[in-house]
Amino acid sequence: MRIAVLMLAIMQLMHVRAAEIVPAAEPGITVCIDEGFRLFEMGLARALTSTIYSKIGTEIKWGCPGDPEQAMVVTIRADPRDVRHPGALGYAQPFTGHIRVFYDRLGRFSPELRVNLLAHVLAHEIAHVLEGTDRHSQNGIMKAHWDSFDFGKMMTHHLEFTAEDVVLIRRGIAARHLARPMFASLR
Repeated sequence: MRIAVLMLAIMQLMHVRAAEIVPAAEPGITVCIDEGFRLFEMGLARALTSTIYSKIGTEIKWGCPGDPEQAMVVTIRADPRDVRHPGALGYAQPFTGHIRVFYDRLGRFSPELRVNLLAHVLAHEIAHVLEGTDRHSQNGIMKAHWDSFDFGKMMTHHLEFTAEDVVLIRRGIAARHLARPMFASLR
């Protein structure tokens, strides 16, 4: 019994020491949008994406910092000749932090749905980068293929992340912050 109490005390002390050494993680993530052309929907789509992430306690900072390693980069292009990832509205490269959105494929949807759909595609692909995987959930934002029910929900309440996705996203955010050089601000 004494050994267990002693081990617990040592582990708590080690945790406090680690917290003193490692700076607190900044809340949120930075996402840089490279539109390739001006989208009138982008402001609304960014706001909706931010709302989706705020529901899980995560802030998205939109902008392109001087150091590209600090941000995810989203490239939005309309090129119907691009045949990569047939049927997909976008894809993520989780380990590089790069996201590609096929705007021409979004154009096949009604204008009323397009802003909400763009926001959900952004939220979905950002989650792939944060989770560090290409896994999908059975329902919600991380579902592999959305159906008419999902599109209807996008228009009214927004799709949500599953509990498992929230855990993986939070782990990913923590890992991104820990991976930053400890003395980056001294450069």
